[in-house]
Amino acid sequence: MGVDSVDPKSLNTQGVDSEPSVLHQLRDRLIEMYTQDPMRRFNRLMTWVSTFLVLIVIALLPVAQLRISIFLVTLPAPLIIGALAVWSQVVSCPRLRDSFLLCFWALLITVCIGSLVWIAARTPIPLVDLSLAHFDHTIGLETSTVVHLMGIHPRVAKVLAFIYALMIPFSLLALIYPVFMGKREPPQRLLIAYAIAALTTTAVFALFPAAGPWTVYPFSASPEQLLVKTTLALLKSSGPLRQDIAHCGLVAFPSFHVAQCILTAIALWHSRWLRYPAAILAILMCISTVTTGWHYVVDVIGGLAVAIFAQFLAIWIFHHWVSAQPEASGKPL
Repeated sequence: MGVDSVDPKSLNTQGVDSEPSVLHQLRDRLIEMYTQDPMRRFNRLMTWVSTFLVLIVIALLPVAQLRISIFLVTLPAPLIIGALAVWSQVVSCPRLRDSFLLCFWALLITVCIGSLVWIAARTPIPLVDLSLAHFDHTIGLETSTVVHLMGIHPRVAKVLAFIYALMIPFSLLALIYPVFMGKREPPQRLLIAYAIAALTTTAVFALFPAAGPWTVYPFSASPEQLLVKTTLALLKSSGPLRQDIAHCGLVAFPSFHVAQCILTAIALWHSRWLRYPAAILAILMCISTVTTGWHYVVDVIGGLAVAIFAQFLAIWIFHHWVSAQPEASGKPL
């Protein structure tokens, strides 16, 4: 046999072993993702929280006489983001992986909270819009007055309406930007606070349901606001609900929009270049919730209270459950 000759059996053995090695590599990277990653304790916490929320939603939807399919059809979106996180782990892009993971948890929690809001709207408690409007009247600042003022200054109204719609990109910036700057702790605390604030506003909404100022004050409602009124009336109807439910913001009091933008600004406060722009944007977003006619003034106050509560509780949870053991979460990989 010559020097360059190769045994055919060894070629066959190498061909057989090559495919398992790829599977083993994938398995090892997924194990590393769950056991050795700097965000592993946070990911475990989010796994328990998300599992609990999914089980609660599946258990309560039949009780509220709602179809489980309205929840299941929303799951593919977070699952796609989760698949992208796995792909990022396989190709060894840790910062991209962590960004996708944070977006995955945020979207999965959002999907669960959306269904819980529908369940909360099924309570027989009547709407409290008149009470909320009365509170605004008592403090001397009403949504109708602000909306009328925006009618006099349409350019300002358009700018604030545009700012109101920036909530999603604003939140994504707070989840992704710090990770690529090597800081994973702020978006982790943001996501914990986001889950706390969302659950809190949903619970309060179940006890104090309201549609919005356009049901009380004489100003023209937008098509989106009219959709909220129709959807809430549908959910408040008795008996099994067979119709499809529109995906729209139903919670008036307290304003989750306010709570979310404040928590997002807090998460970006660690950035030297973004802290002040984020703070200004958050303040304008809080104002825009009233100028657009979406919320009562008391909703803003309630959203601020929820944000403060969620932030302090998130800090406590993070320090006791996530960073209880030192991990190199702030070091760039």
